[in-house]
Amino acid sequence: MYALSWSGGGQSYRLILFGIGVGACASAIVTFIVTRLDEVSTQRAMRWLIGSLNGADARAAALLTVALGVGLVLVLLIRRALSDLALGDELAAGLGIRVSAVRFAALLLATLLAALVTSVTGPIAFVALVAGPIATRALRVPDAPIVAAL
Repeated sequence: MYALSWSGGGQSYRLILFGIGVGACASAIVTFIVTRLDEVSTQRAMRWLIGSLNGADARAAALLTVALGVGLVLVLLIRRALSDLALGDELAAGLGIRVSAVRFAALLLATLLAALVTSVTGPIAFVALVAGPIATRALRVPDAPIVAAL
């Protein structure tokens, strides 16, 4: 997605638009495949598509705990650069931030952490969308990436 949306400057809106487009295409493919499955396979597929912690065990929880710990450390390492990036690409570059490198690192980190959680639970809808705003309002601070991750 990042490679598709990158055009020298790598503007954020292009990444968002490509993300929406690729997400819609992937959703259409999944829907098509589910309509072609037998009843038992459809039930299994729907359980994973909706997401559930029913099959999670202590081993999965340990894996997620370690991944969260590593992820939080990595978020702390790029937190200042992300805060500067929130000011806009031009201003962040003027402050000495390597905009493309920071954006790529943040996207890679977020993708890996989301993939780990999704591999255990399936996609639990709406959580990622509201985690940031809930954390921000709960702490009354402009950004709260650690609380949002938790």
